[in-house]
Amino acid sequence: MPRPNPATARTAAAVLLAASAVAAPALAQCPVVANLQAESRGCRVRLTWQNAPGAGAAVSWQVFRNTTDSIVNATLVTTVLGPTPTYDDAPPARAVPYFYFVRGFNPLPTCSLGGPLSASAAGRLLPLLITSPNAQTAGCSRVNITWPAFPDATQYSVFRQPVGGAVISLGATSDTAFADTTGTPGVRYLYGIFPQTPCGGAVQSVAAEITFPGPPTAAAPATSIVRPSNTPASIQFNIDTFGLPTTLEVLKDNTPLPLTGRWRLSGQRLTIDPVLVQDIGEYTLRLTSTACAASASQSAVLAVRNPCPADFNESGTRDITDIFAFLSSWFAGCP
Repeated sequence: MPRPNPATARTAAAVLLAASAVAAPALAQCPVVANLQAESRGCRVRLTWQNAPGAGAAVSWQVFRNTTDSIVNATLVTTVLGPTPTYDDAPPARAVPYFYFVRGFNPLPTCSLGGPLSASAAGRLLPLLITSPNAQTAGCSRVNITWPAFPDATQYSVFRQPVGGAVISLGATSDTAFADTTGTPGVRYLYGIFPQTPCGGAVQSVAAEITFPGPPTAAAPATSIVRPSNTPASIQFNIDTFGLPTTLEVLKDNTPLPLTGRWRLSGQRLTIDPVLVQDIGEYTLRLTSTACAASASQSAVLAVRNPCPADFNESGTRDITDIFAFLSSWFAGCP
C-alpha cells in the first residue's frame, strides 16, 4: 500500500482551513431571527421578533404557520418585506393553537436559501367572550359596569335585561366602563357587554347581575297595634336599602326615640319591653342614606290597654298611689 504524500496532505488541510475561514463570515452575513413572540389577540396573532446582534441585515422575512410544533408541512403564510420584524396573522380557526417559524433573507449569494430557521412561537385567536364583567352600586340610582379590555375591540355595546324580561340596548362606548342611571330601583338586572371587532363574529358575554339601587324605602303596619300594659310590644318594619349605606332612626309622634332601655331596634323590628301607657302614639322609621335623600315609613299606631283601670299608675297593685296618679293627671289637663 503506497504511503500518503506529506505535501499533498498539507495542501488539502490548507484548502479546508481556507474554506472554513470564508464560510464563517459568509454565514454571519445572513439575518438570524431572535426572540420570536406570538401575542394572542381577538382578530389576529401578532408576531414580533428581532434580528440577532451581529447578523446580516434583512430585506425580507418568510413566516410559516403549522398546527404542530414542526416546520414539516408548515404553510408559508407570507413574505414580509423590509427590515421591520412584525406581522399580524389571521389564522383560519379560533382558539386553535398555532406554531410560527420565521426565516430572514438578504441578496447576498451566501443567503440565497435564507438564514437559519427560528425556534417556534405559539399563538391563537382568543375566544370571542367577555368573561368577567362587574356591576356595582355607585350611589343613588346608579350602577357602574366595568369589564376587562378585549384585544382588537373598537367599541363595546352594553345591554341590560331585567330577570325574566326583554333585553334592551343602553348604548356603546370605547371605554371599558359604563354607568347606568336609567334602571328602576328594586329591579334585578343582568348586564352584558358585547365587543365590536374588525374581524366580526358574535362576541358573547357572561352576565353581571345586580339589584338597581334607589332611595331607601320603609313600610310599617297600617293598623293599630294594641298591647296590654307591662307586656312586650313590637312593630315590624319592612326596609329596602338597595345595598346603600343607610342609618335608621325611630320617631314617636315625630320625635326621635332613644333606642336604649325599654326601646330596642333589632334589624327591622322595634321592641318595647315592657310597654306602658305613655308609649301610646304613632311610630315611624326614618332612613337616611349618604347617596340619597332621607325617607320615612308611614306611621304605625300603638295603643296600650291597661288590664286594670283602677291600677292607674300601672304598679301592679291598687293603693293610694293610684289616686295620687289620677289626680296628678287630672289637674295636668289634656294637651
